[in-house]
Amino acid sequence: MAKVTGVSSVVRGLATFGQKGKEAAARVVQATAMDVRNEAISNAPVYMGKLRQSIINKVDASGLRVSTEVGVFYGAFVEFGTGMYVEVPAEMQAEAMKFKGMKGQGTWADLIEDLIDWVRQKGITGTYSVKTRRRTGNKRANDRQDAEVAYLIAMSIIRKGRKPQPYLYPAYVKYRAELRPRLRIALERLVKETNGRR
Repeated sequence: MAKVTGVSSVVRGLATFGQKGKEAAARVVQATAMDVRNEAISNAPVYMGKLRQSIINKVDASGLRVSTEVGVFYGAFVEFGTGMYVEVPAEMQAEAMKFKGMKGQGTWADLIEDLIDWVRQKGITGTYSVKTRRRTGNKRANDRQDAEVAYLIAMSIIRKGRKPQPYLYPAYVKYRAELRPRLRIALERLVKETNGRR
């Protein structure tokens, strides 16, 4: 799991304000984690929406540690790619190794069925009427074309793998840089608030 470094001194500064400081730090950390989650959701590829729906934040008891997690088994395969297309950032090597050699949970028939649905949804095969924007031809021929293309795509995935579509790591990189300045702002607010009461 990737960790944000360089914020402990600011968190210690906030902790000197007691419970108010801890609450302020927790709010900032959780808001930043929510931004990471939302960015990851918007970056994630969507077919049926399962990947996007599975991205959640888990907050520990202190409220100062939040992990953004993906709940579907194939999340890492989408993030890092598979086969010859695997691309893993250096700081994520340990996380990616957990998934190395892991097999999918479906069967060949499941893959073909899902790809047939995807091919239909994308309108990859067939001839379409310009006027009606609907597919022409009879159902049997259209189904056969969809199945043939789905089979070719499945064979390509099995032989070569699939290209990565990073969604979580770019969101993490974007917002980890913002965490320290956000915590500093919270600390400055508490200092002003405290000095204003004197």
